[in-house]
Parts: sequence; structure tokens; C-alpha cells
Amino acid sequence: MPDFKVIVQTKSVDDDENVYHAIVFINPKTVETKQLTFSESDKMKKATFSFPSSIIPEGDYFAVSLVAVDGGTKVVDIGSKIGQNSTAHKPEVIEFP
Repeated sequence: MPDFKVIVQTKSVDDDENVYHAIVFINPKTVETKQLTFSESDKMKKATFSFPSSIIPEGDYFAVSLVAVDGGTKVVDIGSKIGQNSTAHKPEVIEFP
């Protein structure tokens, strides 16, 4: 069975100097964080997370937070969403405005 993947993304704005960090909470023992990077192909900032498929059953929920840091020194925004592991066996895309 393929890995369970989560893609966290947000639109890239030309004058946005924030650094974005995504946190994916699968369960209390499985939490990962990554900094979003710019994707030229779709003009989005994104990070892809990969977990063993056995870590989350189909239909189970997971949480995602996106933290924007201004200049690396001050948190300016925190957003959170709940995702669900679908039966489609494709990456779960969580998009923040």
C-alpha cells in the first residue's frame, strides 16, 4: 500500500516576506513539521509530508496547522484545518488562503 501523503499549500504573494511552517498531527505520537517552499509550476508555497500508510486508517481525521512567521522572529498568523484520509489513495491536499 502506498504511503499516506499530505500536501500543505498556500498562495504565494510577491510582497509576502513571511516564512511559513506547516505542522501535521496524525496522532499524539506522530507529528511532523516542515517549512513551505515556493513551487514555480503552480506559484504556491507548499510542503509534502509522507507517512507509512499503516499510521492512519482510511476515514480517520488528522489536523494541520500553518504558522506564518514575519522575518523569522514574530508569529503573525496561525491557521488550522482538519483533514480526512480518503479512500482515493492520493495525497490529501490542505490549502490555506
